[in-house]
Amino acid sequence: MDFFEEVAKFRAARRTWARIMRDRFHAKDPGSQALRFHTQTGGVTLTAQQPLNNVVRTALEAMERCSRRHSGRSTRMHTTSPGSASERAAEVALRTQQVIGV
Repeated sequence: MDFFEEVAKFRAARRTWARIMRDRFHAKDPGSQALRFHTQTGGVTLTAQQPLNNVVRTALEAMERCSRRHSGRSTRMHTTSPGSASERAAEVALRTQQVIGV
């Protein structure tokens, strides 16, 4: 739930990776310098007592992971279901990604 801190970490990781690939391995192709990584929204931030609040929490975490296209954006992401392991909860997690536009 530390939105700006997470975006800053992703951005720093991408910049560090690009520099290492360019300077140490002499990669010329920008695609070779790009860091690709997977993220997942955290189940630890969700609460069993208020499952509807989990939808908002998951949406905010997903937004932080896909924000800033060239700075901190995750290549792939999985959103945690906001409640029980039901088909409905999985559908809400999927729709959250679709609304955000991941």
